[in-house]
Amino acid sequence: MSHHQSGRLTDAERLYREILAVEPRHADALHLLGVTAQQSGRSDVAVEWIRQAIALRPDFPEAHYNLGIALREVGRLDEAIVACRRAIALRSNYPEAHSNLGTVLTSLGNFDEAIAAYREAIALQPNYPKAHYNLGAALKAKGRFAEANAAFRQAIAFQPSFLEAHRNLGDTLGKEGRLEEAIAAYHAALALQPDHAQTYNNLSVALRDNGQWEAAAAACRQALDLQPDYPEAYTNYGAAQYDGGHLEEAIAAYRQAILLKPDLPIAHNNLGSVLKDAGQLDDAIASYRQAIAFQPDFTGAHSNLLLTMNYHPGFDAREIAAEHRRWHQRHAESLGHGILPHRNDRNPERRLRIGYVSADFREHAVAFFLEGLLASHDPTQVEVSCYSGVARPDAVTARLRGMVPHWREFFGLPDAQVAEQIREDRIDILVDLAGHTAGHRLLVFARKP
Repeated sequence: MSHHQSGRLTDAERLYREILAVEPRHADALHLLGVTAQQSGRSDVAVEWIRQAIALRPDFPEAHYNLGIALREVGRLDEAIVACRRAIALRSNYPEAHSNLGTVLTSLGNFDEAIAAYREAIALQPNYPKAHYNLGAALKAKGRFAEANAAFRQAIAFQPSFLEAHRNLGDTLGKEGRLEEAIAAYHAALALQPDHAQTYNNLSVALRDNGQWEAAAAACRQALDLQPDYPEAYTNYGAAQYDGGHLEEAIAAYRQAILLKPDLPIAHNNLGSVLKDAGQLDDAIASYRQAIAFQPDFTGAHSNLLLTMNYHPGFDAREIAAEHRRWHQRHAESLGHGILPHRNDRNPERRLRIGYVSADFREHAVAFFLEGLLASHDPTQVEVSCYSGVARPDAVTARLRGMVPHWREFFGLPDAQVAEQIREDRIDILVDLAGHTAGHRLLVFARKP
């Protein structure tokens, strides 16, 4: 055990085997031999050793816990859940077993149950950084970014050197549009590990979203210096160059990303957008179709295809309409099954509630058209709500916000959560101001909130 705890796994395994040569039914030696196998990357062997230990001592919670880890690592997730639950049944106050159960449930996509398991682990051991981190990761997967941020911050509070917690905190803050905080989180991660290419790549996304395209490009170059064969970094470098108006450089970066990873949908989609702006519409459409071929549920690429077809003289209205129907069938039609009855007040004398949805409540053509309409609404007849997905609010955003009684921010929130908020607000008429342009929320409308 001294060898084992010091990381000398070969020495530990040799001694465990010597013990078993003398006493083959030594449950502790069998169990720990299995743990050394798991820690040295032989989880399939670990499962067999630990099962032998459990056969000798069925009420052995540590063995069930470690069996759960080994089973998870070999992909036998249903059996791993059984092992974790058995460990918890034998010792209810076992935070590590609750946390491992959460990890297995997360692997299966059962995020709600995983969140409950992580919370149980934290209740038993509040200063458990890995459980806080795993809770944050599950909340992030559910789109509950504010709660995820809090969990990652707790992990960092208990373990300031927790690199993954800093980086994931940056990701979730970025999803919420809290870009300065996201940038600070990535810098904290880089202070811990300056040679981490993925952190530079993620930093570039936050910098670009914050309007700092030159700094974003520099962060991508740092990532590529550390990892020259990094297709996602080339993709983000292309996006930064595109924002700076350098179309040729952007095209070259996207083509390099595709050369490194031909089935990278986002690179094909982004290449299509640059080619569209360069007037190369046939090539743009081919790029969008390639992105969709690799990722059929890529809503944004399909929307970009529809938008570009409107610019192309080779498509008539019938063809464009048919592609719109395909978009609906592929991305929106299935959401119709979840439409709920509306609980809006049926009193015809009350004010009508109207909601406007846009990511362009900012210095943008949409805002210029909309401002006069908002100013002209009769507040005795209508009650207006605006649902804003603006990433970088500006003076126009502030002016529009002051013109309406209800303003909701939804940047970074999942469609289902936005739709639920609109439903709770009892909106009567919901107006889309985007169509298939950037930042649209047509899948909110597909839910008929």
